[in-house]
Amino acid sequence: MEEIVQKVENEICEYCTEDNRIFLIDHDTMKHKLTLGLTKYDEEFEVYYDKDYPKSKYYVQMKGKNNEHTVKRTNSMIEIGEVKGIKEVMKIFLENDKDERNYIKKKQENREIQKKKMKERMKEVYKRVVSSEEKTKLNFNTQLAFQILSDDIIEIHLNKEKYKFDVEAVGDNPFHWIVSFFGFNDNTNIGKDIMKLETLSTLDCIQMEFKFSVTMFPVFPPEYNFLVPKLTKESVRCIFQSGVFADECYNPFTKIKLFNIIWELIKLFGRIDFGVNQRSVLDYTNKEFYNEQQLCKPFIGQVTHLGQEFILNNKINNIPTNNSIQFNSFITQHCPCIERFLDGMKRVHFISVNESGFFCWHGTSDASIKSICREGFDPMRRTGQSYGRGEYFGKTANISMTYCKGNYHLILCYVLKSDKVKKIDLGYVVDNPSDWSYSYCLPLLVITYGNGKPVNFLDKMLN
Repeated sequence: MEEIVQKVENEICEYCTEDNRIFLIDHDTMKHKLTLGLTKYDEEFEVYYDKDYPKSKYYVQMKGKNNEHTVKRTNSMIEIGEVKGIKEVMKIFLENDKDERNYIKKKQENREIQKKKMKERMKEVYKRVVSSEEKTKLNFNTQLAFQILSDDIIEIHLNKEKYKFDVEAVGDNPFHWIVSFFGFNDNTNIGKDIMKLETLSTLDCIQMEFKFSVTMFPVFPPEYNFLVPKLTKESVRCIFQSGVFADECYNPFTKIKLFNIIWELIKLFGRIDFGVNQRSVLDYTNKEFYNEQQLCKPFIGQVTHLGQEFILNNKINNIPTNNSIQFNSFITQHCPCIERFLDGMKRVHFISVNESGFFCWHGTSDASIKSICREGFDPMRRTGQSYGRGEYFGKTANISMTYCKGNYHLILCYVLKSDKVKKIDLGYVVDNPSDWSYSYCLPLLVITYGNGKPVNFLDKMLN
């Protein structure tokens, strides 16, 4: 064996003298391993041979620069069959190395061309999007926003296999994304569901939509929704209420990390809803399913909690100990009040409970409270209209109490900010559409004060 080892060393030293592209670093005679370097690239590689030298099988392992695994190759381990000896191995390796580097260079050039083309397309759309906005609304550096968003789109798209999600800029608009999540193991529930989905449609992924604010990025988080396929209500609820979508968790500079977490949540909780017959491919263009999704978001929990805080911080005078705060449970029953409100949310750029709306009071007769809680505010029942067309709300409880017509109940409402809301001395006028197709107002809580008793059509008390 010593004779073979010496022969290998003699041959490699002779070869390095003849061809200065390679130099010998070390010869581990116990492991039959040569450690060599590539002069031009300052990169190391190892060659393994066996006891049958020269009719040995050879393995060449690229180690990268300074013995670190930094070389990005399609295959860092090369197996070479029986050849005449170590010199022949070096010739084969150098030819392979040349081809590999040319391939990597060409691939990198293609990536750069792709990047440039994607960037140029998005830049043209970006110019049109920004020019369509009023200058007074552009609160932040939109050029910086474009740079951040377009760079993220390109980074994700060109590395989608690594991330297991891909981004499409809708119409090349960098502020409007569709993110496709894929690559789930076939042994997981969602992996099995996607395999079934592929037999029923051309879909092979879970898609979400993200819309970033042109005027307020990076401060405001994006709007987000699942698109297709429809997931079960329980799985959507678990994903949305995991905490990752909470406003305080939003970081505009870690979107890739956010999508990684969403991918993990889909893997953990995701199940596709195949309908009653278990053979349907459903999506969220259906109004009922869209509203179901919205109710799974943290919004209802957040707005209810903040509504309670608003009541406690804006106490009604002389409230006795028997007062109650009741949640409008019609909201969770898909009644018209919430459906109309969710349609109203589509018409504003909803960011968060605090940023996109406000709380206010409404006083009315006992006979009207139930219908308001279930249906919302009917434009056909408007009266007075002294300050213009719309529904009227008090900025304080004491103002709205004067409209209670002898009862002891107030409705706390959440109203979306929009150009249909007018502020007056006593409160607000909200001009909802007269055809009642949607609404900016959500009757959220019913408060009993004075000598009143809780309403009998709502069960849940929050205090």
